[in-house]
Amino acid sequence: MAIAKKRDGAKQKAAPKQQAAPQRAAKKRAVPKQAAKQQAGPKPAQTKKPTAKKASKKRPVPNKPAPNKAAPKKAALKKAAPKKAAPKQAAPKQAAPKQAAPSSKQTAPKQYEDGPTQLLPAPDRLTGHVVDWNDGGAIHGIGVLDDLALHYAPHEVLLLGLLGVEPSATDGSAFGVALTWISACHVGAAPTHAAVLARVSGAPTSGIVGTAALVAAREAEHVLTKHQSLLDWLDAPTSRFAAWEQRGPCWRQRLVDASGLDLPALDVARDEVSAALVVFHALGLRSEAQLTGAWTWARMIGSLAESLAVQGLDMRTYPLRLPHYDYVEGGLDDDTAPAGRPEP
Repeated sequence: MAIAKKRDGAKQKAAPKQQAAPQRAAKKRAVPKQAAKQQAGPKPAQTKKPTAKKASKKRPVPNKPAPNKAAPKKAALKKAAPKKAAPKQAAPKQAAPKQAAPSSKQTAPKQYEDGPTQLLPAPDRLTGHVVDWNDGGAIHGIGVLDDLALHYAPHEVLLLGLLGVEPSATDGSAFGVALTWISACHVGAAPTHAAVLARVSGAPTSGIVGTAALVAAREAEHVLTKHQSLLDWLDAPTSRFAAWEQRGPCWRQRLVDASGLDLPALDVARDEVSAALVVFHALGLRSEAQLTGAWTWARMIGSLAESLAVQGLDMRTYPLRLPHYDYVEGGLDDDTAPAGRPEP
C-alpha cells in the first residue's frame, strides 16, 4: 500500500511536466504577426454592443425659471381650436362735407355763405355809364377811332369826359390854355417833390406815377379849400370881389389871345391858379370831383417830366437838409422847436 501511494504521487507530479512541455514548444514556434494574419485570413466583423450613454448633468442657470412642461399642451390646445382674428379697422377718414341737394329754386350751388353786404339787393353785372367798348369804343356816344381821334385834342377829350357834352372849339381851346397855366409843377411843389423822392429812393415807375397822381389830388383839395371864397363868388357874382386886393389884368388878355374866349371874371385873378379856376368854372366844371380831376391831370405833366429826368436810386442827389431836421429824444416842445422853418 505504501508503494502504491508513491506511484500515484509520482504520476501526479509527472503530469504537470508533460503539460508544460507543449507550452514551451509553442513559444518557440511563434509565427510573426504578419504571417499569422495572412494564415488566419480576415477577421469576422465584430458587432459593437450598444452602450448606454450617460446622461449629462446640466448645471442650473441662475435667475432663470424652470421651463414649464405644460406650455406645449396649452399651445396644442390653441392650435386645435384657433380663434378667428378680429378684422383690422382702417384709419378713420375725414368725412367729406355733405352738400345739400339742389332745390328747384336754387340754380347753382353756393360755395360761400353770404355776408351782410351780399344780403342787400344788387345787380348781377357792372353797369357802364360813359364808355362803350364796342366798335372801337366811344365816350359819351362819340366814337373814339372815327371822331375823337381825328377831330379832338387830348385835353378836349378830357373836357368831354368830365362834362358829358361835346365842347366847342373855343371852349376846348380855353380849357387847354387853363391846363397849361397850372402844368408847371416844379420840384418845390408837393406832387413833383414826392415823385422825385420816390425816384431817387429806387421806386418803380408805376410807384412814381402813382405817387405823383396821389399827391396832386391831395394838392387839389388844398387849393379848392384855399380858394373857396372865389368859387362862391363865381357862383353868384353880385357884388365886388374883396377876398384879395391884388389883381392881374393880364390873365384876361392872355386867354383872349390864346383861345378867343373873353371872360370878364378874370379881372379878379391874381395868379395862374386863380385864373385857371375862373376858366374851369366858366366852362362848366363846378363840382369838387370835376375840378380835382382837371387839376390832377394838369399837374401830372410837370411832375412826371421832372421826376423821370432824375437818375433812379441815387440819394446823393437829394438834399437831406431841406429843411434841416433836429432829432430830439422825447419829442418837440414849443420852447425847443426852432423858428423860421420854411413852409412845406
